[in-house]
Amino acid sequence: MLLASAAAFALALLSAVAGFSSGALLLPVFTILFGLRAAVPMLTLTQIASNGSRVWFNRREPRWSLIGWFALGAVPCAVAGGLFLAHAPLAPPTRLLGIFRNALFWRRRTCS
Repeated sequence: MLLASAAAFALALLSAVAGFSSGALLLPVFTILFGLRAAVPMLTLTQIASNGSRVWFNRREPRWSLIGWFALGAVPCAVAGGLFLAHAPLAPPTRLLGIFRNALFWRRRTCS
């Protein structure tokens, strides 16, 4: 847990400076430390805390209609993703995670 906390703190600093999502960087770390089935719920709780702090600091600025439109797609897709993760064999999602992470890296390197 100490290693995971240190990684989360370091990646939060990096993402604050670089402007890149710490969640995308933290998922591989959590996957290595805890396995894919545990990493996704742990990352979800981490992201809720992170985004919750942003909501608190910007609480006077919400655009409720935009939040509602976003939730129309986000909530059903989050439920579907959770069900998929709970019932899918681990090898294909782990490979997809690696491919996705590499694609994000290369896109970031070539489009910047």
